[in-house]
Amino acid sequence: MEEIFTMSEKNDENSIEQSLEINFKDSIIKHPEFIKVIKDEKRVKLLQDETHHKLVGYLRKGPMTIESLFEAFKRDENEKSKKSIYRYLKTLKDAGLVEQVGTRTSESESGDISVENLFGRKAKIFYFFFDESNMMKDGEQNKKEKKKMDRIGAILEILLKPKYPGLTKEKIEGILETIGCWQKDELEELSTNDKISEELVNYLEGLDWKEINYIMDTYKMFTIFPRLKELDNELSKELEAPL
Repeated sequence: MEEIFTMSEKNDENSIEQSLEINFKDSIIKHPEFIKVIKDEKRVKLLQDETHHKLVGYLRKGPMTIESLFEAFKRDENEKSKKSIYRYLKTLKDAGLVEQVGTRTSESESGDISVENLFGRKAKIFYFFFDESNMMKDGEQNKKEKKKMDRIGAILEILLKPKYPGLTKEKIEGILETIGCWQKDELEELSTNDKISEELVNYLEGLDWKEINYIMDTYKMFTIFPRLKELDNELSKELEAPL
């Protein structure tokens, strides 16, 4: 569904066209999801890169053109060429983090009309979620992750032995995969809750990805508490651990 917004904007002192008043109309045809779960390390690193992170941050307030992104970088005394900004946008678009969401039609005082593409985020919240089961499938990177998870499993086996004497590394890996599935279910349910999305918009303003990740980690922990209690009871019986 297309939404059209008409505005009149006086360019500030940092604008290229300082003295002109420009009327523009935004036609928005795509809107962001509430939450997008990022599971792969490549996209996590992309969002942690300073320039890409800053660009995605600018888009948090709404769709922007390359021209408006150029001005945003300039105001932050971190000027980038429009060609570079286009390249950053393409990288983010290819990663499924940004997309073209509409167009902006502008008319200057002199009557010149221009049409620019508007770019926006794929989601209001990007949440980094590592699924252990996906780490173990194939590829050189996944072999490294499998080795790392084996070590983590061995460490957890030692740490948990006092409570669950019969717990093995293999059993731990299965439990982690089960917990991961529970958490994914909760996040998918959250992503479809439009009422919560609307209530949270103002609170999310100004939060960086670390703060958002902390909030979502805490949310996941609370939502699976009942299941964890059931899991503890099952493990205690299955492994004949003392209560």
